[in-house]
Amino acid sequence: MIELKTITPPVGDYGELGELGELANWRNDERVRPALRTGKLTFSSQQVEWANKVYYDNTCSYYFIYYNKILVGYCGLDKISFENKTAEISLLINPDEHRQGHGMEAVILLLDIAFDKLKLKLIYAEVNDTTSAIEFWLAQGFMVEAFLKDRKFWKGKFYNSTILNIEKEDRP
Repeated sequence: MIELKTITPPVGDYGELGELGELANWRNDERVRPALRTGKLTFSSQQVEWANKVYYDNTCSYYFIYYNKILVGYCGLDKISFENKTAEISLLINPDEHRQGHGMEAVILLLDIAFDKLKLKLIYAEVNDTTSAIEFWLAQGFMVEAFLKDRKFWKGKFYNSTILNIEKEDRP
């Protein structure tokens, strides 16, 4: 069973980062980096800064994803606009846990938060052409909305991206 828990900043000694350290490790994995906005390596200190930022920022809401009480990823809503009732969705699953259904379950829970708790109308995702993740988002009920040219520079080459979206009434 998947459970989402709000990401909070670490308290006390930052030498023991726990979940945040795991997130940094996953972001640095060569199986994950092509899908990220930036291909730069993530340091643990940057992950702590990020957690402090997102915890106090009302335009985003991020969660650790646990499966049977074991951390398997994180997900969130970013660029939340309560005025326009929109947000961008993000998801990162431990690369050793891919294709286990954790991402699908987490997206269902996250969309419940977006549509039922936050009362948003539209959630969108941007998927770089450096991965095959677009198939995942289409399977969750997202629909292709637009294509953006040269959105990611990776290993000496520019790649396009695809914008997808979903509204509450379009959910499977």
